[in-house]
Order: sequence, then C-alpha cells, then structure tokens
Amino acid sequence: MVFSFTLITSAIFASGGQSFYPFAFINPAELSQVKHWKVSVGYYAAFVRNKFQGSVTIPTGLSFPTFQTVTQTFSGIARSSDVSHLPGGQIAYRINDRFVVGLRYSEPYDSTISFADTFGRFANNKSSTRVNDISPEFAFSFSPKFSIGAGLDIMHLFAEANINTIPFLIPFSPLSVNEGLSKNHASGWGLGWHIGMLINPWLGNYLGLTYYSRSRYTLHGVTQFNGSFLDGTPIFIKNGIVVPQARPDTFIFSDFQALSEKFGLFLHLTYTLWSILQSITVENVAVPNPPYDSNTFTIDFKYRNAWRIGFGGRYAPSENWIFFLGTTFDQTPVPSPQYRGLFFPETNGIHLWASLTRKFTKHFSTSLMYSHSFYQKRAVDNSFAGVTSLGVNRPVVDFIGLDLTYES
Repeated sequence: MVFSFTLITSAIFASGGQSFYPFAFINPAELSQVKHWKVSVGYYAAFVRNKFQGSVTIPTGLSFPTFQTVTQTFSGIARSSDVSHLPGGQIAYRINDRFVVGLRYSEPYDSTISFADTFGRFANNKSSTRVNDISPEFAFSFSPKFSIGAGLDIMHLFAEANINTIPFLIPFSPLSVNEGLSKNHASGWGLGWHIGMLINPWLGNYLGLTYYSRSRYTLHGVTQFNGSFLDGTPIFIKNGIVVPQARPDTFIFSDFQALSEKFGLFLHLTYTLWSILQSITVENVAVPNPPYDSNTFTIDFKYRNAWRIGFGGRYAPSENWIFFLGTTFDQTPVPSPQYRGLFFPETNGIHLWASLTRKFTKHFSTSLMYSHSFYQKRAVDNSFAGVTSLGVNRPVVDFIGLDLTYES
C-alpha cells in the first residue's frame, strides 16, 4: 500500500503543481519522474476580451487656416476580442537509473489585443507579443527523494504594435478622410537557462524549487506609415528599427501533499522580477510630420515585481480518473493608471480553473483544462507619443486546452 501510494503521489506531482499552460515554466527536475519514455503534445487557447469605456485624444495637423498641431478626442465604449493560440509539447527519455533527458517546446508569452474596429485604434490598432521557447533539459536523481534538473531556453521573440493616426484634418469633414496607419514589428533570438530541484521530504509530499534566468535581447524589425496628403497623394514612410527587450528573473516554489490515494492539496508560488522593465526607447519610428515632431519614442513601464499565488486540490476516484480544482491570484506589475494603456491594460486577476485527466490504457492518457479569469475594473490614464487614453478598462479571459500523453 505504501509503495502504490508513493507512485500515485509522485506521478501526479507535475500536473498537480501546475495550472493553465503545462508546458511553460515547469521544473526540469520533474523529468526524474519519467519511467522510460514520455511524449506529450497539447493545444491551448486564450480568449481575451476587453471593454474600455472612456476617451482617446490624439494629435493631428489642421489644414486651415494654417498648418498647426491640434488634438481630436474620441469617446464611448471600445471593445476588443482576440484569441491567442498556444501549442506545446515535450519528449523525455530515461538513460539510466539516475539520468533523464528531454526536449520541450512552449509559448510562455502569447498575447494579442486589437481595437482595430473601434475608436481605440488610435491608441492600439493591434498589439501582439509572442515567445517561442525550445528547451533541451535533463534531470539527475541523487536518491529517490532528491533530484535536480537544468535546461536551456532558446527563444524567438516577436512583437507588433500598430496605431492609427490622422496626419491632416480638414475642418468640418469626416475625420477618417485622412486616416493613416503606423505599423511596427520586430523579432529576434535570445538565450536563457533554468534550474530546479525536486524533494520528497516525507511520504506523499513533493516540494519543488525552480529558477528561470533573466535574459536580454535586441529585436530588429520594420516600421512603416501608410497615409495620404489632403489631395490624395500617398504618404509612405518605411524605416528599420531596433527594439531592446528582456525576460525577467522568475522564482517558483511548488508543493504537493497527498492526503490519501484519492485526495491531495497543492500550493504554487511564483515571484517575477518585472522591475527590470522600466522603459524602452525606440528610434526611427515611421510617423508623419506634422503632427509628430520627433520619430524617437520612449515607452515608460515602471513595472514592479509581482506575485502569482495558486492553490487547490486533487481528487482521484479511481486509477483512470483524476480531477484538479484550483484558484490563482495574479498580481499586476503595472504600478498605476498612468502606465496602463490600451496596448497592455494589465490589472490584478483571480483565475478559477479545473482539469480532468482520463487514463485510457496503461500508456495513454488525455487531459482537458478550463479556466475563467476575473480581473479588476481599473482606471486607465495613459499618455504615450501624444496620445492620451483616459477611462476604465475591464478584461475577461477564458482559457481552454487539451493534451495527449504517452508514457512507458
């Protein structure tokens, strides 16, 4: 009975300590739980909706009586609805009694927000950030109760930010008569690393510690503006841009305690050093003049370090069925409304999630996961590049995923 109890608690540690997307920010020491082979593939999707109620004020050029810079204000309710797709996979192989190697693919960051069909397009037509991470990893067991692991993070980053503007305004005419679009995108490669340990201090308890390194990258891309003069003559500006970017240090503590063969509890703490992201300066941005008098823009973030705290329970009514139910609190790194724009309307959130694992055979299983996120309704009072967003925003996120696993 004790032997089977230990096998059950160790086998469910990896899934019991994780929530949402199970392929990112995992403890490499968990590879020590692989018996011979493990192959897992999955697909997850995040459905993100934002409701912004307020106003967006933009600079524009006035054509009459003289060319000068004035402002125009749009107000009302702007909504966005976007989907982020997050595939993932892992393969692991045990070489001997102590050593396991693995290869993992994940998308730890994937976010898209678009207000393209609303007045919010003057603050954010579309913003997107995606990270693809390939991680070769290994785990080494010193004993059945203590294992360590490490891996590399070979990352490709892509970022996009588009915004509508009005170069020239004809008085008493529709504003869209001279509307243009500034499109900016950049990408690049980065390298990081991570380490972890897994400890079994007493029967049924599995404690994990993980660290993901800070990494800095330089993204290269293109900025371009498409618009027209008052007589319809096209305006086209295109430049190359260089964008500095960084991944912050992340510390993760996880603990699972089995209460019996059927019941267990888990705790998951994550602390991310977002404070390394204070500002980004981008030069050579393609924007019309007027209304802009400079093509160098600085984005102030002033991020602060933030916690993620999750806990929940596991119920296994039989060897073939396992249920997980949990809640997670996400602390926002954004310190105040002045740094909360429509590009990234981040706020504190509470996530309620559940997952169901079904073992079809000794080797094959599948897991289905769903979560709903409740975010606080927060004020937005942001100014960037002459564009001011003022109001309140409330995001809502639904997350669903399915993965298939083979183990031998």
